[in-house]
Amino acid sequence: AAPRIINITVSSSRDHTFQARCTAEGEPAPALSWSGPPDSSLSSSSISGHRVTRELRSLSHDGKYTCTAVNSHGRAEGAVYFYRFRASDSSSFMVLIFVPLAVKVVVLLVILSFTFFSREGQCPDCPSSP
Repeated sequence: AAPRIINITVSSSRDHTFQARCTAEGEPAPALSWSGPPDSSLSSSSISGHRVTRELRSLSHDGKYTCTAVNSHGRAEGAVYFYRFRASDSSSFMVLIFVPLAVKVVVLLVILSFTFFSREGQCPDCPSSP
């Protein structure tokens, strides 16, 4: 039977590293290979009857990882997209919050002072100066 990918996943471990795992089946058991961004280390492969699992450890780059299963009857591929969430630097976050706020406060103060000083000379009931 031609190979088929039956499961492809990405998971994380307690030490905050990520692994991709691919499981395929076929008759004869297919050979599995991973392709994608560089610098990811292959680790274990396991075969159980006509089912093969291959794990890619320490995913280090964002991108598309493709698992390919090949035997004498054909070929199958499955892919996962891996993107790590990166929290922004707290100092740049503070700048993004406080700079627009400071600009708004300055503009408000300018408007208030302009309004106050423009009314100063407009008092109809005030005695005129000699």
